[in-house]
Amino acid sequence: MADLWRSLAAKPGKTAWDTVQSLAAANAHHPPLYYLLARGWAHWFGNNIVSLRTVTALIGVALLPSVFWFLRQLSDRPSLPWIGTVLVALSPLQILYAQEAREYAIWLVFVVLSSGFLARSLRNSAQKSAQKSTGVHWLLYSITLTLNWYSHLLGGLVLLGHGLWVGVWWWRSGDRHWRRVIPWAIAAGGTLLAMSPWLWTLFQVREGAVISLDWLNQTYQPGMQRWSAMRVFAATLWDNQPNIWIPVSRVVDSIRLGVLVLSVGALVHCGRSSEPMVKRFVFSTIAPFFLLLWLPAIVMDRAMATIIRYQLPLIIGVQVALADWIATLCDRIPPEPDQALPQPLWFYLRRWRWMPQLVASSLAILLVVANLNAAKARSWQLSWWNKGGPGWVEVAKALKEVDRPLIVMTAVPGYSSSALSLSYASDRLKARNITFWLAPSIQNLNWPDRPNTFVLVPGKKLPKAIEQRGQRLVPFGASWWNLWRLESSTPDRPAPDRPST
Repeated sequence: MADLWRSLAAKPGKTAWDTVQSLAAANAHHPPLYYLLARGWAHWFGNNIVSLRTVTALIGVALLPSVFWFLRQLSDRPSLPWIGTVLVALSPLQILYAQEAREYAIWLVFVVLSSGFLARSLRNSAQKSAQKSTGVHWLLYSITLTLNWYSHLLGGLVLLGHGLWVGVWWWRSGDRHWRRVIPWAIAAGGTLLAMSPWLWTLFQVREGAVISLDWLNQTYQPGMQRWSAMRVFAATLWDNQPNIWIPVSRVVDSIRLGVLVLSVGALVHCGRSSEPMVKRFVFSTIAPFFLLLWLPAIVMDRAMATIIRYQLPLIIGVQVALADWIATLCDRIPPEPDQALPQPLWFYLRRWRWMPQLVASSLAILLVVANLNAAKARSWQLSWWNKGGPGWVEVAKALKEVDRPLIVMTAVPGYSSSALSLSYASDRLKARNITFWLAPSIQNLNWPDRPNTFVLVPGKKLPKAIEQRGQRLVPFGASWWNLWRLESSTPDRPAPDRPST
């Protein structure tokens, strides 16, 4: 496994530009910002799991002051930033992606910062005395919006949502002169210009990108994608399950349905009585992701419906709507009650003016209990649903019952993480008898003649090469494990303990 780790690390003599070229050639649907940051971090602090996850965790922590500052730009209410920041800090979903060495945490930070600078610029645009300050804010908006797009390709939908936001702001304003939208048009044009080299690169390799993302259009069990979409969305507030695909009790899914109903109620409240700036952000952020990505996937029952990481800006919009609802209830609490506290429960139930306190308190208790439950569940699980659930854990458990299994892994592009996941699960389960053999290619491969040899992710060419040798691959365990036992069609003969290379 040390050889695999070295292959995943930066090679001597390679530069950051080589990282950009590698992404452009093979993974252009992943913009390079996060990977350049991770490369620099690994250079200074080491290329290991702790180091790579630390940089993501720090970015996840940076999201909290970003959310607080952003909500202060949306509203003058002092309670809204605090409540919104607490919602994000306690959200199992944000905690989950702050633990992964991937780009979603930094994408969220720049989504929030760019929205904050847009809100600040729109609020100051009517003040003639703040023209210089507004110009600086528009420049910062363009920079953070560009970094948002270079963090994730779906940052373009964030730009589209901001266009809707500015359009509604312009239409609702008393002065509908076209010059009022020129600053935003210049900022958006600058972002498009800065992003154009990567978009051109993506256009050139579009066929490969389409093939890489084709799994998003797949349908597995009919109707399961829609149900799982509700489960991953509920992780915004409540999550205790390591696999979103397995059947669970009706009570558990009823709680998830309750989270969905609560979120819809918050959106209805936001549309009816929220401040204009809050309302415009929430619905302009949610609309592109919901209408263009999530809703079509749910209707067509595609796998895209369950990939909640592509909907993270939508989740931020829902969390702002929830924070706005709770803040509104808290603001309605009278500062000086007529009666001394506390009073018997029937006293509050018989007076409607105490209902905001009861609702706000209930929501607070629900959020705290739900997130403590999620933290407890995650603390003892070996894996979580964002990486396919405990699949490799189950494989490691099954291999633990086999006598000295040998796992052969060939160079199948994109599947080196499978070997890492299985090795990690085996180590956590203390399955010390499993040996991994990472073969560079299948050409002239001298296969070991030893019992209990398995092939991990054989690809398309390998089974044919094995058949020509008079051997065959037999599925081991569930079909989705992608682990195959190597068997010989000839009588068994003495075999060496270790593979010859």
